Amino acid sequence: MELDKNQKTLIGMILLAGIVASLVILPSYLNEKVPQVCTIDGNCQHEQALKDLITVTPAILFAGIALGAISFYFLYERKKPDTIVVDKGKNLVDIVDVLDESEAKVLKKIIGEKGRVLQAEISRLDDVGKVRAHRITERLEKRGIIEIEGAGKTNVVKLTEKYRKLFLE
Repeated sequence: MELDKNQKTLIGMILLAGIVASLVILPSYLNEKVPQVCTIDGNCQHEQALKDLITVTPAILFAGIALGAISFYFLYERKKPDTIVVDKGKNLVDIVDVLDESEAKVLKKIIGEKGRVLQAEISRLDDVGKVRAHRITERLEKRGIIEIEGAGKTNVVKLTEKYRKLFLE
């Protein structure tokens, strides 16, 4: 059974609520278990309560760690990166291994615009924005994938000759 994002979030939030509730309820429960009488039949009841607490503490810690790990599993979103596949006759080039998701999205945009696009257009992509577009284009430029040329208040981003031949010819 595959859970969608909303179901995983709901399960994770319920588990987190359980952790918080146990942190609120457990101290009062343990406080009720403190004996009111010091000795019964010559045995100190406070020492016995302390021994019981020491015995139960590892189980409580393990339960908290397990609930935290399960909550993390349900709340952590694993994104599958976009793959860029270019058909070159019978050669398929998959460069997803070297690019993260946002870099792949920007490279797809550049390839889709025939290898040349304004940086302002890149900043209008979903989840990119001006600052992130600038950082992504700088990283791609450092790797030698693109070239950046100034064009007034924006930049023209274009594929380097090597990648232009690979992707567009």
